[in-house]
Amino acid sequence: MVTEGGLNAAGEWDSQIFVNYAALRKLWQYECLTALRVVMPRSAETAQLIDRLFRRYRNGFYVHAKPRVEDGQGIGRYIGRYIRHPAIEDARIVAYTGTTVTFFYEDHDRVRHEQTWPVLEFIHGVVRHIPPKQFKMVRYFGLYTPRKAAQVKALLQHIGQMLGHVVRRLSWRSRIQRDFDRDPLQCPRCGRTDMALYSLTVLWRGQLKTIGGLKWLFKGGVLREMDVAPPFKSDASQQPRILQLALGL
Repeated sequence: MVTEGGLNAAGEWDSQIFVNYAALRKLWQYECLTALRVVMPRSAETAQLIDRLFRRYRNGFYVHAKPRVEDGQGIGRYIGRYIRHPAIEDARIVAYTGTTVTFFYEDHDRVRHEQTWPVLEFIHGVVRHIPPKQFKMVRYFGLYTPRKAAQVKALLQHIGQMLGHVVRRLSWRSRIQRDFDRDPLQCPRCGRTDMALYSLTVLWRGQLKTIGGLKWLFKGGVLREMDVAPPFKSDASQQPRILQLALGL
């Protein structure tokens, strides 16, 4: 995704709503073929192939540019599907004979096409989309980079002054309330909305890792010594049956 404009040297917003698709096609062709030239063997055949592709596709490579984003939540779901989902959905596989796989796909005009591939070729086509471990699936450029956060915040405040109301980024709590229609800090038992995060147990590199706990709460000033109840004393026959609850998210 790209912004429709950017900040000039004075820190002011310059709008740029026109995208030259002809130039975008040629730029995409140049980047692809230049990357191929780097990874392919340095030989006369490679040079001839790159040159032939430049001359054959004089208008550049095909680029399917999406229209302007009107719905932020919709584009979030669109991007998330490509980040977390496999290359092909199970529902698109229509037949399996033990030696071949038949699946379908839809082109940009929503026309359905079916293809039948040998099993090993189909597996190869799927696993090649699995990224290496620790590979960054999302990268940020321009105004999306974290180091531009201060400039973006100042720009939002300036826009808010022009519009007459405050424009600010939503907190994690507000985003959950907006997207899932529930308050993550509301107690499901008493209904109070001032719960604090105690600890979080997650699956990290094949093992359960707990973040937080009493030390973390004391360090952050959430708890003081007087807030902690005295330890519960009882004989062995009256020990609670459930000692700890760990949730893996």
